[in-house]
Amino acid sequence: SLGGCGEWLWTVGILMLAYGLFGSATLGVFQERMFSRFGKHPKEVLFYNHLLGMAGFLFSYSNIVESIIDFNHSPPLFWGVPSLWVYNLMNVAMQNICVRSIYYLLSEWTSLAVTLVTTIRKFLSLLLSI
Repeated sequence: SLGGCGEWLWTVGILMLAYGLFGSATLGVFQERMFSRFGKHPKEVLFYNHLLGMAGFLFSYSNIVESIIDFNHSPPLFWGVPSLWVYNLMNVAMQNICVRSIYYLLSEWTSLAVTLVTTIRKFLSLLLSI
């Protein structure tokens, strides 16, 4: 038994995951309609999604500055480059590959198939992290 608080948090977590899944599916259907109307241009969609989302980082400017300072003071990994910058660069490169692949899939497959693939990937990632 998880107890009263644990069960409530579990329920909230499941509801958040379900909300994210429905939001992702809705976005996929919208993008599928957009591709059918204006043509398949996954790189352009990727560019605008990231460009429009950058405005949200203005609200966390002070946290970003603090993180940059922390990154600069991390122990060097090789050639004097701070380790956190190397790890962050590797993470950004992998995320770029994953996001570009998803937008390519969305331009080639139906939104239902893409949502299924991404949901299974998230589920397997969650299982591996437990």
